[in-house]
Amino acid sequence: MTTYLVLYRRPAAAPDPMADPDPQAMAEGKAAWGAWLRGAGDAVVDFGSPTFPVEPAEGPDRISGFTILQAGSRAELEWLLSTHPHRTEGSFEVHAFARPPGA
Repeated sequence: MTTYLVLYRRPAAAPDPMADPDPQAMAEGKAAWGAWLRGAGDAVVDFGSPTFPVEPAEGPDRISGFTILQAGSRAELEWLLSTHPHRTEGSFEVHAFARPPGA
């Protein structure tokens, strides 16, 4: 089983949905994330959190949140991300946790 850090990226120019939330959009988003979370089940190690830059982010995208997942194969990871609600908002950056030497 491999553990992955999934970083959510959004275009830097995109409005922050947390800044001025539309109640209906928030309810729909919460429902979509909840459905994904239930479907992902035990693969979710840490649901994570939205994030915001402390220093001005440079480049066309910025990290807007994270989740830690476990998957038994690359195909399983791709399946978990294929139905993820963030797909409609931006992109993912995925990093595998490395095992320290001697561990």
